[in-house]
Amino acid sequence: MNVIRWWCMLCMCLVSSWVSANDVASTPPKDLVGAVCIIRHNDSLVMISEVITQKLALPGGYIDETDTPESAAAREALEEAGISVRVVDLIQYRGRAAIYACQAVSPIFVSSFRDQRGFPIVASWYSKHFATEVDRVYLADTDKVPLSDHRYPDDVPLMEEWLAKTPNSEVLVYDRLDDTVNLLHKYELTLIQSLQQTVAQWPQTLQTLFEGAMAIMNLPGEIVFMLLVVVLTGAFTGPQRLLELLFVMLVGLFTTSLLKHGIASPRPFFALPELQKVDAHAFGFPSMHTLMATLLWGWLWDVITHSRSRSWKIGLGILFTVLILGQGVARVWYGVQFISDVVISMMVGTMIVSSFIVWRNHEPPLTTYLLNRWFWLVLTMVVGTAASYTLVPAQAYIFTVLLGIFLSVELVAKLLKVTPVVTSRQAAWVCVAVLTVTAILYGAFWFFAAQQTLSMVVLGIKASGCLLITLWLIVSITTLRHKLGVVK
Repeated sequence: MNVIRWWCMLCMCLVSSWVSANDVASTPPKDLVGAVCIIRHNDSLVMISEVITQKLALPGGYIDETDTPESAAAREALEEAGISVRVVDLIQYRGRAAIYACQAVSPIFVSSFRDQRGFPIVASWYSKHFATEVDRVYLADTDKVPLSDHRYPDDVPLMEEWLAKTPNSEVLVYDRLDDTVNLLHKYELTLIQSLQQTVAQWPQTLQTLFEGAMAIMNLPGEIVFMLLVVVLTGAFTGPQRLLELLFVMLVGLFTTSLLKHGIASPRPFFALPELQKVDAHAFGFPSMHTLMATLLWGWLWDVITHSRSRSWKIGLGILFTVLILGQGVARVWYGVQFISDVVISMMVGTMIVSSFIVWRNHEPPLTTYLLNRWFWLVLTMVVGTAASYTLVPAQAYIFTVLLGIFLSVELVAKLLKVTPVVTSRQAAWVCVAVLTVTAILYGAFWFFAAQQTLSMVVLGIKASGCLLITLWLIVSITTLRHKLGVVK
């Protein structure tokens, strides 16, 4: 059944490429497989930004066996953009897809906030494919969309004609949708608004210092920061600690992904757009940034204070607690998380890291499992099964990271039979070398992915990048430390 779901997703991804075929016809092709819905407001079209490609495309998808082309176009508009439409007329056939003029049956809710793209954002967090296939929905002036942002640039010359043949749909610009959230979140909205207004009344110098502190506190949830921590940990403390950290981080990321898509809790700026200070995508609970900060600082506290005095434990415990709380405050102040989101995320993160600490000191210790390739294989299969069911791209990337660990952990177990002594200078060289190649690999894979249009191709490239980078990190750090160090 999971295989069938993956194939259906692939077919839906291919539909847009058929839309971009060079042949334009007025008679239906024999192998019609897709339908696209054109929704217009004045000179703008409803366009979706896809989770995987991060490019803009028109709502559309695969025609199911029980669908007519018209019903498929209407269904895709509802599932992808959250807009109920009536199909007005067939504009044309393009490739193996039908292009339909559609009109919203009720005013389209459009946020007053505009992100880095500069277009009005359509309220779509309640749509079926939000956060799995659709990242954000825009009311986009196609003349102002850079060609590189179009998933299918060959369609651009035809959009003016499509727009002209589509009836106008009404929009309703909203500043707040408080009634869409529960009572607790409604109360939290007032607290977040008060916090932002209080900071805005401070002297400019104090505001700048506060914003800088929030930016620093926010770092533990950023992918680049996590990569840096992984390399530093492996280079200076060895592959065993590296595996520990990867295990904790992957458990945290997978838990976050399951909860986000299982609960589908809105973010504060969904209801009150003026709160948003930074870009944030998908759902709000739990806060991935806060949960990862709790895991990283909690794990580091245990590693540093494992054989230290009580005063060290208390001192570093206070410091790392402040950093974790600061992370939570940053997410709330940015308007991307409710207070309850970050509080519960801290609790979940504390439970995970506490379980890790207990397991590491239990018999048999966690290390025994982390050096066992079959342990990683079981984790890989669990995450792979979940990814094939949920179709969440983040889980596919976690799956390939686990696969990379499974393929490389046997080398780590073999080389750890001897213990090399590595100086700080040698560890620094390892760190520089590994980081340099990692940055090149990361940039190359993501650049190549940006040149593609098919979602499944992009997903495959990014997943391959995760696999290769994981293999490189573990193998290079283990091998370089073994060769540079002096064996005891």
